[in-house]
Amino acid sequence: MPLTPDQLAEIEAARAAPRQTLRAVSEGMEAHLYRAHPVLDHGFIRVVDYMGDDAAIVQAARV
Repeated sequence: MPLTPDQLAEIEAARAAPRQTLRAVSEGMEAHLYRAHPVLDHGFIRVVDYMGDDAAIVQAARV
């Protein structure tokens, strides 16, 4: 199922409004934020948030 024009407009609007954060930022994940990635025949996934970077994993292991 392809994305509707409304969905595409929503994705573009989200990508056009960057926000500052105090959290750790992963440049690799930032490139995928809000983009629709096709899955199987009719689906898609979209990254809307993520929790930290590699340093966050190391810090969590210390807890």
